[in-house]
Amino acid sequence: KTLLKRGLPTLLFPSAKSIFKLLRANVLIVDNWMWILDMKYHMLYNAKKIQIWHGIPLKKIELNDPFQLEQLNNPFYRIKSFLGGKYPKYDLLISTSEYFSKNSFIKSFYTRNILDSGYPRNDQFFEENLDITDNNNFINTDKTVFDFINDLNKGSSTIILYAPTFRDTGGDAICDNILNLEELNLFAEENNIYFIFKFHPDPHFEYNLNNYGNILFYNNSDDVYPLLQITDALITDYSSIYFDYLLLNKPIIYFPYDIKKYTERDRQLDFDFNEFTPGPKCYNQQELLATIKDTVLNNDSYRQARNEITEIAFTNKDGLSSDRIQKYINELFL
Repeated sequence: KTLLKRGLPTLLFPSAKSIFKLLRANVLIVDNWMWILDMKYHMLYNAKKIQIWHGIPLKKIELNDPFQLEQLNNPFYRIKSFLGGKYPKYDLLISTSEYFSKNSFIKSFYTRNILDSGYPRNDQFFEENLDITDNNNFINTDKTVFDFINDLNKGSSTIILYAPTFRDTGGDAICDNILNLEELNLFAEENNIYFIFKFHPDPHFEYNLNNYGNILFYNNSDDVYPLLQITDALITDYSSIYFDYLLLNKPIIYFPYDIKKYTERDRQLDFDFNEFTPGPKCYNQQELLATIKDTVLNNDSYRQARNEITEIAFTNKDGLSSDRIQKYINELFL
């Protein structure tokens, strides 16, 4: 009965139509490791596999993650991983630059080839006028928040996105009492700022922000990338979203209030944090608000530093990442 409640029949007996579609697929494109679940790895065994991944890794990931390597020392886990396809060999791995291919991705995945094409999701940054009437540009997007912010941008408000990563050990700036929402909202009102909170999709945060007129909650399961172009600044911590945001060359403020705990108990970083984060660092709300006033509202002094990291992180800055990947697929896989 317990297995039935957990959906084992779906795992063992997916519909014949679904199985047929999976078995006849020539090419599989994924952006995480969880695609292997529900027997998909086995049903897609013969397909050419392309791993786009979901961000330039500041953190150690996959086979470069000490925690996962430690697990692989256990023979039972190693056999389970092999049978389940946890660490498959990809026919193509998408990267954004030779630097990160050599210094991170090659250590993190089994792959036959790496293409420094750039990420397709960033191509939209190079469109001069994003058509907001075309629903294809807003698939799985929180359109309610987007439309609200887009209308504000016609005025003089400053739009700041707060997009932290998740913690394996739990917690966030609100429940850790680092951010006081009442004070933050008052600051926003006084300075004509709107904050958009977009949490990581893994933990489903359910904060009620209805009482704060200048703080909006963006659905954490939705795609935030169409929103980035109409924001004025980004606040983040260890999330790879800041690498993508570099292509817009707008101010980035880093808020690593728990960096000691994070690097000791959550994730190890693959690169020096201060070297690869071109922006001011804040560790409490007082510092954060002062930095917003200085960096976002008055003097953006990190433009050159951002450009330097952008050159390392992105070989191509032209909005043609999708075209390069499609060309590779057409020439070698189809």
